[in-house]
Amino acid sequence: MSLSYMNYSTTLAILVVLLLTGCQINLFNRPISPIVSPNGRATGKFQVDGWQIDTVLRGPNYKSYLAHFVNEQVGYLVSTNYVDIQKTTDGGRTWTTQPSPLQTGRAYPRDIEFIDDKTGFISYQDTEGCPNGCRTRYSLLTTTNGGSTWTVVQAPEQGVLLSMHFTSATEGVATATEGASFTTLSPILLRTTNGGKSWQKIPDILPAAYTYSLYFLDAQMGFIRNERQLFRTTDGGRTWALVTTALPTNVTYQPFRFITNQTGYVTSYDGFSQTTDGGKTWLNLWTGSTDLVGFVTPSEGFSIRTVKYYPNDIPDSDRELRHTLNGGKTWKAYPLVHNLSVASVQFVSERVGYAVQNNMVLRWIRR
Repeated sequence: MSLSYMNYSTTLAILVVLLLTGCQINLFNRPISPIVSPNGRATGKFQVDGWQIDTVLRGPNYKSYLAHFVNEQVGYLVSTNYVDIQKTTDGGRTWTTQPSPLQTGRAYPRDIEFIDDKTGFISYQDTEGCPNGCRTRYSLLTTTNGGSTWTVVQAPEQGVLLSMHFTSATEGVATATEGASFTTLSPILLRTTNGGKSWQKIPDILPAAYTYSLYFLDAQMGFIRNERQLFRTTDGGRTWALVTTALPTNVTYQPFRFITNQTGYVTSYDGFSQTTDGGKTWLNLWTGSTDLVGFVTPSEGFSIRTVKYYPNDIPDSDRELRHTLNGGKTWKAYPLVHNLSVASVQFVSERVGYAVQNNMVLRWIRR
């Protein structure tokens, strides 16, 4: 799944981005400025022991991106509103534009994933002919040469592919909507064995509500959530087994992550919960709306919790970054920061991670 699609995912299958009101994130290899919030708001500044964050790409303000990094040096971006594709081979210092067969306004990317440095997929919503007579079909862009060329693959079935996971150039699973209208929001889970030329529905996995919540720990082990139900696969999505029907409440649209086959986390508007038995039972670690930033290793991870809301029509809250070094047993809380915002983190190694926030790509480096 992409970094940004928690976005919707698969999305978006991403790395910490911290955008603070009144804060300027400077260009490559410059520190993040401290925040001073007016009117009694928190005055803390962003700080993470042992880590440095650099902006490695700042695109035009009207663009936003989905991203997937293959390793510390190689990564791909696709613009969600202009469908242009870019690649870096030097850790984000420079980017080259790749040829895209899609036209602006006729397609909207939903997720991006690479299974190695050559083979990748972009799922997108085909809107040709919309709003009258839409021919929305299950649509992919695929490459087998590192993005030098991309091929359009469209299945005959109508719907929109969202979050996806491929184990090879031909086999994959995806969450999707069914039918010609994206607003129908019929939840289904699909499987392909021919690289997206056709898709087969996996029945009775998502019977109740629309969800983006597909997450794979590795090539074979993955999880999918539907309201309070959690399913697990150990064969890359071929078969699924019910784990529990008692997930913490109010987590349908919130991200979840497993960091081992036994330990995982779900976030919600009500708090932050952990499982240590593969998802069968869950323990609430704390209350308060929380974002899961990501885990570098099974021991080290980050989250951001809202501590105080202010009664305004715009985002206005004091939030704290929390950092664990022992797999979630204890968490260090950093000073409160006003309007601290976060996107999912894709750590490609124990020393480097990447994040996308709208039109920016940030690199997360261990000092």
